[in-house]
Amino acid sequence: MLTFAQVNFGLNLAGLIGIIYILLAIVCFILTVAWLAQRGTRLKGWALALYIIQVVFTPIIYFAE
Repeated sequence: MLTFAQVNFGLNLAGLIGIIYILLAIVCFILTVAWLAQRGTRLKGWALALYIIQVVFTPIIYFAE
């Protein structure tokens, strides 16, 4: 037998903070990729690798909060 649960949708403070976190993660990703596209030729070796790791994992951490 199927049981259906009620899900409430609403706009409250927690929802607004979550939307802000998502928008900030997207903006952070876009800005860091744009910075890398402009100035990536100056980064060599480990500096470039660490920057790419930062570009990938920082928005993921923002999304996880």
